[in-house]
Amino acid sequence: MGKSVKLLLFIASIVVVFPLQSCVVSRPAEPGSDFVWVAPYTLPRGVLIPGHWKYVGPPRHRMVWIPGHYNHRGDWVTGRWKKLKPPKDGAYWVPGHRSPTGRWTPGYWRYR
Repeated sequence: MGKSVKLLLFIASIVVVFPLQSCVVSRPAEPGSDFVWVAPYTLPRGVLIPGHWKYVGPPRHRMVWIPGHYNHRGDWVTGRWKKLKPPKDGAYWVPGHRSPTGRWTPGYWRYR
């Protein structure tokens, strides 16, 4: 085989293999033992929720896990711990939740 044929085969193999590299989806490192992986899924309205870590452990003092969510600009925000300010007497924590459109409503303190 001539050099030009070998070069053409090499370039063709790169063109075929390189796009497949982007198809590999790797799971981010586990944040701790109290987390489970939630596989990507699509909401009934067609919104794709990427795979993310969900906290299933016991409550932490003055801390809350904010799961992965889409922000108001439509960007995916990875899950993180948020430090809570001490509430006033009689308050209770309302956990954040996802709307049917996939938008995240953050948790908040509700006063009676």
